[in-house]
Amino acid sequence: MLKAYRLVLELPVFYCKFIQAIHAEFMFDDAVMSGGSILDYEPDLRNELKTLLITFKSRLNEQLLAQGSDLTEQQSAVGKAFEALESWLWKWGWDLRGNYVRSGKIQLEDGGTSKEPHPNAAQAKALD
Repeated sequence: MLKAYRLVLELPVFYCKFIQAIHAEFMFDDAVMSGGSILDYEPDLRNELKTLLITFKSRLNEQLLAQGSDLTEQQSAVGKAFEALESWLWKWGWDLRGNYVRSGKIQLEDGGTSKEPHPNAAQAKALD
């Protein structure tokens, strides 16, 4: 679902509920696990989910901004639901502000370039 980017615009009520369900599950997980998460036991899954959320946030923002004045209330609600989830994830130290490079070369902070995704892509910027 986090890769079905077009559904945000095509089925915004459904997608909003999907994001709210993820948020509710994390809140439940946190309460039951005494301040932790089931993801604490599987670091690879945690990292994969975090990467999916960073990518989703980037694509969500692109789509919502592209709508301009045609953005509906339901589409806007998807963005607000994701903002609420993102704010809550700060509790776990999850920073979803990473830069997402779709393809092409990236320039690293040290001036080098790479065609491969860099482990610190959040510290890289896209090259044309």
